[in-house]
Amino acid sequence: MGRPDLGTLHVQRRGSEDIDQLIQQLLQHDQQARLLSAKLRCTLLLLRDGVNSFPYSIFTSGGPQDLAVAVITRTAPDFSVLSVYARDDPSSLAGLEAVLRSDELRSSLWQGTFRADAVTSHLESLLKAVCAEYACEWQPIVTLQQFARPETAAPIADTDCQPASGLTIRPLDLSHMDTVRRSWPYAPVTPDATAHLQDGLRSGISVGVFVSADSPVTATASTPPQAETSRTAATNNEPSASGSLVSLAMVNYHGHLGFLYTMPTHRRRGLARLVLAKLTQLFEHRGYPCLLNTGEKNIHGTVRYLGYVPVSMVTWATVTPRGQATSGVAAGKE
Repeated sequence: MGRPDLGTLHVQRRGSEDIDQLIQQLLQHDQQARLLSAKLRCTLLLLRDGVNSFPYSIFTSGGPQDLAVAVITRTAPDFSVLSVYARDDPSSLAGLEAVLRSDELRSSLWQGTFRADAVTSHLESLLKAVCAEYACEWQPIVTLQQFARPETAAPIADTDCQPASGLTIRPLDLSHMDTVRRSWPYAPVTPDATAHLQDGLRSGISVGVFVSADSPVTATASTPPQAETSRTAATNNEPSASGSLVSLAMVNYHGHLGFLYTMPTHRRRGLARLVLAKLTQLFEHRGYPCLLNTGEKNIHGTVRYLGYVPVSMVTWATVTPRGQATSGVAAGKE
């Protein structure tokens, strides 16, 4: 199939009433395309359900088989987040290009600073090309491996979600905000860091492992720290009447399972697998596709065990019109 003439492609602005239809169209694609669209589908569902409570705009081009979608979420008065999807074929890619070059995006999105989130490898060159044409700077933040769980994956076993004796597992809440922020190394340079966290904490789509002071799994001086996750920032245990928070994971409102962190004193105990298994189970019970991103190979065994498969390398980038200062804004991935 040849590449369509962009001038013949129709770009539509969609509303919340269209989200379910768009998701059903994306689910008609083959399995690899469904894995590639998991992030976009999850973003749409979180917006529909109010887990992501920020203003948003949806733009599409094409029909069910060559659908291209861009979602823009305004997380601050002068900052937006862009999520995009298109299949790796000429018709769908042309549709996304038409969306990115549309008059409405040209006069809004490309006139200010925004972050392109989790751009899959087959779409990165297209975004860079449009970025250059509109005299914007593409500033890469990080590139990670994305994993997703196919719809055909076996359900997470209840036994994988059972904590050991002395541990309890329950959702986090807003009282854990400081601990989560300290465990997230990108918080200081993310303009919407609090928003990243508070919607997930309020939604109940989070998991924390808590240990009491007299528990047999309380850390000892002989416990050697080992990186279980991509987090390298240190944080202190957060005490409470029912124990100290030692491991956590929660939803990122842009459609990822993220913020996976285990306190250095409690690593090498399988807690990362425990919280990820429970969060995956919780997420799928709510009908959301599960995906995560990591730059640490030592977590690959855990995610594969839980039925996740590699999808694509994905890149975060800050996009800024040339001549505008970014004020240190560089991050926002989880």
